Amino acid sequence: MEGDREKVFLIAEIIKGGLAAVMLEGKGSEPQAFINSLLAEDIETVRLFAPDGTVLSSSLAGETGQQMSLENASAVRQELYVREKSGRPVYYMELPLLNDGACRKCHMLDTDVLGIIGLELSMQKAVERKGELLKRGGFYLAST
Repeated sequence: MEGDREKVFLIAEIIKGGLAAVMLEGKGSEPQAFINSLLAEDIETVRLFAPDGTVLSSSLAGETGQQMSLENASAVRQELYVREKSGRPVYYMELPLLNDGACRKCHMLDTDVLGIIGLELSMQKAVERKGELLKRGGFYLAST
């Protein structure tokens, strides 16, 4: 499952870079449109949180403005979690949007973290691969 972990980190970094690009282009009012454009087969949910856990933008309608607890409140480390959603496992990750360099042109806040991206990705393919490997291993053992 190490390949899945790397995939989640890569997708998270792409989203982080894309969101930063939207902001640096002066389109600070458009993160919702960007987030809505991200949904794909494996990406289940994308949220942009304020550091206090308030949902600023979400791919799920109706979540904006809600208060949610963050897995990694400091968001200094990028950790991958496995949690349950609708009875099935999903990968979940939070990563910080740091107030550095170019961001400080508009965000003159006295904080290191401007926001946090929350990302849920389906584990379905990983579960299917694991099941297939177990079947193959069982078949191999039964045939020897």
